[in-house]
Amino acid sequence: MQHQRLFGFGKKNLTLIPALAGLFATFILPCANAEVARELATVKMDATLAALVPQSYRARGTLIVAANPDVVPVKFIGDDGEIAGFTPDLLTAAANVLGLKLQFAQASFDSLIPGMNANRFDVLLSLSDYPARHNTVTFVDYLNMGETLVAPPASNIVIRSNDDLCGLRLAVIRGTGASKESTVVSDRCVANGKKSH
Repeated sequence: MQHQRLFGFGKKNLTLIPALAGLFATFILPCANAEVARELATVKMDATLAALVPQSYRARGTLIVAANPDVVPVKFIGDDGEIAGFTPDLLTAAANVLGLKLQFAQASFDSLIPGMNANRFDVLLSLSDYPARHNTVTFVDYLNMGETLVAPPASNIVIRSNDDLCGLRLAVIRGTGASKESTVVSDRCVANGKKSH
């Protein structure tokens, strides 16, 4: 399965990328652990980096961040009903350093890129960096994650490779890389004379 690299920005937001890339490398990545995450709200603005933010964003002051909060601890709905997790925390710290505010919006995965194209969102949390998406979304890659397959213990299913998925029923999130790869694996099963999944 493909690794996932997080944070996407619409092509219209390219001017914000240098500020965020420098910010992640200099300030955020060294702080990316659970203990420090609770203190990210205390991160202060850096005038040099904030000066790199395009005037249109400085004038607005708030970026709309879309997330499908489905993966604890990466991004999820907290006890207070708000989007929480270490990626929202990291992006909040980044916004603090850049002198910006964030408004998080919950969205289904398959509506993230279309929502950005419709100018409803400025930033997307958590989508894989696939070449096919590069015409629409610019990525700030800072984390590699893999896909995970799970099955009930009583099933006794053993999966050593994607070929072991033939004949099994799978559930994947619509519009994700796993969804596309699932189709490829299913087609390969059929081509090899096995049941699709």
